[in-house]
Amino acid sequence: MCESFGIEYLRWTVAYPELNPSPEVQVLSPSEYHAVAPRIAEFLEAAYWQHIQVYLDCPLPKCFFTSEQLGRIQLTQPKSAAFRSCGPVIDVNPALEVFRCYALSDLERTQLTDFDNFSELMAYYKRVIDEKYDRPQVYDRCDTCEFAEDRSCYGGCMANSAESIGGRESQETLLKIAYQAIQQGRGQEAEVALKKVFRKDAGVSLLWAHRWNIDGDISQAKVFARQAVNRSRTVQMREMATTLLQQLSASGHKQKRELLNQP
Repeated sequence: MCESFGIEYLRWTVAYPELNPSPEVQVLSPSEYHAVAPRIAEFLEAAYWQHIQVYLDCPLPKCFFTSEQLGRIQLTQPKSAAFRSCGPVIDVNPALEVFRCYALSDLERTQLTDFDNFSELMAYYKRVIDEKYDRPQVYDRCDTCEFAEDRSCYGGCMANSAESIGGRESQETLLKIAYQAIQQGRGQEAEVALKKVFRKDAGVSLLWAHRWNIDGDISQAKVFARQAVNRSRTVQMREMATTLLQQLSASGHKQKRELLNQP
């Protein structure tokens, strides 16, 4: 059909559920993925030989295909092998109500007119839904999966793991907990909070540097201070990170001198 109509590009994904399922809508259950994956792999291979580029739309679990299947797809249809965790895909209805995506259309609805620009709207849904999404519960192996741990895989659609939505504290809350613990010299408490933070920016690195400094681990603190310098996007943040790094270096030199002077 694509060849007949001169179509050179396709988008695909599996039929995902809604958070509140509609009985008349048919979807594909995660328990069926293993059965359909070989057929999809064959479809992608056939499209390759007909010079049709196929793009993955909504993300799939990283374990959807076998390693062998995924390796071939990476070579022939790389846009269908770009597995990732999903992000907000904003929908707007005629009443100007907005929601994160169709699958979560009943969750955290708000008004388009509440926001000054699209970036604000995206940031809102990342804060109130995505940041609070805990690890997926699609399969038993999700509990120990490295990709669920580093949040590069949401197990496909969030609606497949409804119990995980809202299952963790927001990044803002975790950072506040870590900051307050560091101010009070409670390194272990700060570490527990920081381990749940998945943001990768200079501020987070700076907090990690202070956390290790509390325990006197100058070497580890310097690693994160250097990381904060490299990640800095503002002059103020770079100066803060550089100042801390200089202080840590001076402290490290002092410790070495004290060790050398010991009898």
